[in-house]
Amino acid sequence: MKNLKRLFPYLKKYRKKIIIGFLVVTISNLSSTYVPKLIGKTIDMVSKDGFFINDVYENIGLILLLTFFSGLFMFFTRRTIIVASREIEYDL
Repeated sequence: MKNLKRLFPYLKKYRKKIIIGFLVVTISNLSSTYVPKLIGKTIDMVSKDGFFINDVYENIGLILLLTFFSGLFMFFTRRTIIVASREIEYDL
């Protein structure tokens, strides 16, 4: 832990990028973890009698949208946290 104290000035310098990066990671993870639940809900809906195809299409659209946002926010994660780590590495 004592060795990590030397990194605090660098973490403080790039605090904004790191905080934004953690927020983006959280959004990406929430988007990607909801997809399996939505797939299960869609499968349960189809396995029962009397489902509406429009509801299935709606769930498929949500799955695609959540997957897109998960990938987009993963890209922003790489643009913030990884760039901040490279800048800290350069400063060191």
